[in-house]
Amino acid sequence: FLPKRKHKPRTSLKHYLVFLYGPPKIGKTTFLSKVPDILYLATEPGTAALEVYDLTIASWQDFTDAVDELGAADEASRYKAVAVDTVGILWDLLLADICKRKGWDDINEGGYGEGYTLAKREMNVQISKLRALNKLIVFIAHERREVEVDDHGRKTGATMITCDLPGSARKVFLGQSDFVIRAFLNEAGERSLQLQPVRTSDEYVECGCRGDISRPMPATIPLDFKDFHRAFTKSFGEKKKRNATKKASPEQAQEVTA
Repeated sequence: FLPKRKHKPRTSLKHYLVFLYGPPKIGKTTFLSKVPDILYLATEPGTAALEVYDLTIASWQDFTDAVDELGAADEASRYKAVAVDTVGILWDLLLADICKRKGWDDINEGGYGEGYTLAKREMNVQISKLRALNKLIVFIAHERREVEVDDHGRKTGATMITCDLPGSARKVFLGQSDFVIRAFLNEAGERSLQLQPVRTSDEYVECGCRGDISRPMPATIPLDFKDFHRAFTKSFGEKKKRNATKKASPEQAQEVTA
C-alpha cells in the first residue's frame, strides 16, 4: 500500500487542476473549447454557441451523479478533460442542497459555521474524485474587485482582483488548484492570461502556478490554449539531458549519470 519508490515529476496536464477566472464574456469558455475532447459540466448556458460535449448541471445531485459516472462509466474515457462552468453557481447549488436536506431556510441557520463546514467537506470530496479521474480538471469563475484586507483585518487601500467566490468557497477551490490564472484585457486591448501574481501599491492580482522555481511559468501569455500548453510544456516537460559527461571529470561524470 505504501509507495516503494518516488514518482517522476508529472509532465502532463492531466495530472493538474486549473482554476480560471475573469470578467464575463471575455472568452474563458471559448479558450477551453480548444482542449481536445473536453466535457463541460455547465451550470450556466455558456456553451450554446460552441460545438462541445456538455452536460447541464441544475442541482448538486446532477453534479455528484456526473462525477460518479465519469469515474465508473466506460464511455467516460472519451473525455480527456472536464470543466466546471461556473463554480460560483455550483457552490450555490451545494448550499441550497444542504439547506433542503437540513430543513433550513438559510445556510447560517444551523449554527455557527455548521453549514459552511458541511459544504467545504462535501466539495472537497468531489474535487478529490475529479482529481482521481486522470484528466485535466478546470474550474471556471467570474472576477471580482474588492478592497484588500491584511492578516489583521485592516484594509490596505489596494484593490484586490480575484474570483467572485465567497471566502469559504475560495479557500476550497484555490487551495486545491495547481494553477490559478486570470483572463483579462491587456493595455493593448488584447485578450490575455495572467499566470503569476501582480502586486503594486494600488492593485493585487491573485494568481499563481506550481512548478520548478528554475523554470517558472511566464507572467502573461495570449488567451489561447495552445500558448498555455506550450508554456506548461516548457516549464513542466522533461528537462533536456545536458551533455555533461564529455566535459566533466570521471568523478563528476559518475555523479551526473548515477
